[in-house]
Amino acid sequence: MNVADFQASFPDYTDLRVLRVPSGQKDVAAARRGGQDVAIKVFRKLLGDEDKRAQRELAAVAKLKSDYVPAVVESGVKSIVGEDRYFIVEQFISGTSYDEVLRSTGTQPLDRVIYIAGALLQACVDFASVNLVHRDLKPANLIVDSSGKLWVIDFGFCRHLDLSTMTPTGGGVGTPGYCPLEQLRQIPADINVRADLFAAGVILYESLTGKATP
Repeated sequence: MNVADFQASFPDYTDLRVLRVPSGQKDVAAARRGGQDVAIKVFRKLLGDEDKRAQRELAAVAKLKSDYVPAVVESGVKSIVGEDRYFIVEQFISGTSYDEVLRSTGTQPLDRVIYIAGALLQACVDFASVNLVHRDLKPANLIVDSSGKLWVIDFGFCRHLDLSTMTPTGGGVGTPGYCPLEQLRQIPADINVRADLFAAGVILYESLTGKATP
């Protein structure tokens, strides 16, 4: 999607600019409305299970309330470039991925790691309060804004514990090194908030030592 496509589909928003994102699942633009900076995320045309994943991601971010997750402004389905597409409009976070921070610094000072620990653990509590497991916590899915605050993004792999799993047995999702074996092996009964706590522990270890594994 280009700027004209976004403007035609979201006429109430101004100052649109298309953003480059590493994921190939969404087209993303930064914009403003009512004095607020937002990110507009439009899911690309999806079929079958991927369509269901989009629905679940929308449901997840809509019900999740956390000081460490961008707030959702609106979400749903609308006609975009001639076809019905899922979309999310959320608070825009300007900053640097924590992955880039670690690559540039190697390690973080202890007081900073203590802050990161508190932010990640509170986010995990917030996820668990609505029966969600992020399943892909890693430095690349964390953003540090200009004030130093940590934000968790990208809920494309989140698991709703109150819904049946969509991942086949033996076909786990997540990033090796940051998720536990039961998640990689896709053992649904064993996947819960502990998976996110495992990932948080790896991130903290990496923050202190400069590497994700011993």
